[in-house]
Amino acid sequence: MSSHITRGEMTIFGTRYAMSRPGEWWFDKETGRLYYAPMSASFPSLEENSVVIPMMDVVVKVGTRTLLGRQPPPGSLFSWTRGITLENIKFADAGYDVKPRAVGFQAPFHAYANGKGIPSDTAVSIRGSENITVRGCIFESLAGGGVHITDSTSFVTIERSTFAHLGQSAVILTGNNTNQPSRILIEGNTIDDVGRILYSSAAILCTTCSHSTFRSNNISRASRWGIHIRNN
Repeated sequence: MSSHITRGEMTIFGTRYAMSRPGEWWFDKETGRLYYAPMSASFPSLEENSVVIPMMDVVVKVGTRTLLGRQPPPGSLFSWTRGITLENIKFADAGYDVKPRAVGFQAPFHAYANGKGIPSDTAVSIRGSENITVRGCIFESLAGGGVHITDSTSFVTIERSTFAHLGQSAVILTGNNTNQPSRILIEGNTIDDVGRILYSSAAILCTTCSHSTFRSNNISRASRWGIHIRNN
């Protein structure tokens, strides 16, 4: 180790022998066995109780085709996903890390399906769609993010929703010059305590977008940025 490193934080992962604190776990891929250090002595035995392990990186997918910025060709069977409203839905308790500070590793980056950009494991994924509304929803205690918008999606409104205790960013907009989201309105939301696992997170993270408005949002305790607009 370099003698220039006098202080800092290092993480060892992927080994059973690094388990040293309650709440830590390790999965042996070869044997299929899960090792877990209970939070307390009174915690129910895993052998006597059912255990739910969330595996999905997205709960709700709006639009599934990747257009890469292109309009559907004339006569194509493909049509945009349009006019969908998600209202008063709660997404909660998926792989949540309860420690006050959690060190996580960057999830795969996605500007689109096979690209590299920003982590896109979110409760709601919106791609290749238009006229989509997320209203009055609750995104709480999720290891990933809240809403991911990409792939030429336009005219999306996210309003009066609550995002709290998230491992990654609350709202993520990704793309490039050809497939960036546009005309996105994010208004009147409460966003608190995001980036619990991935420190490089924001309440609203836009790698690239256009003609969009973010206003009247109550943002607090974001691990790195409140609103981050960058050039992907």
